[in-house]
Amino acid sequence: TYAVGVFDLNALKRVNDTLGHNEGDRYIKEFSQVLKKTFQDYGFVGRTGGDEFMVLIKNTKNLNMEELISNMDELLEKVNEKNPNWHMSAAYGFCFSDEPGVESVRGASKIADRRMYQKKIEMSK
Repeated sequence: TYAVGVFDLNALKRVNDTLGHNEGDRYIKEFSQVLKKTFQDYGFVGRTGGDEFMVLIKNTKNLNMEELISNMDELLEKVNEKNPNWHMSAAYGFCFSDEPGVESVRGASKIADRRMYQKKIEMSK
């Protein structure tokens, strides 16, 4: 079994526009470190472009996703404590290979992406 997670880093444009592109680059790198610290022991972490990232988690049989997300949130809080002007957050969505209708990694990725956009809408309210 596996899971695909899709992440969209919030407020990169605001950081670039108000703090400069060097700070925006640091913002992206810090977020990538949060993802790496959270998920690297479980699979692959990568940047798919701009402010978008993906994780591919292998062997999800005994995985506690809520705990991983909680760990990620704690790491984001620490980043924000060190960088109070950032207010770093990210929208995300996950899809598991054993969900009904999932036939490929690509299909799981599309479902995870839809869920991420739904979370982004919820976060903007």
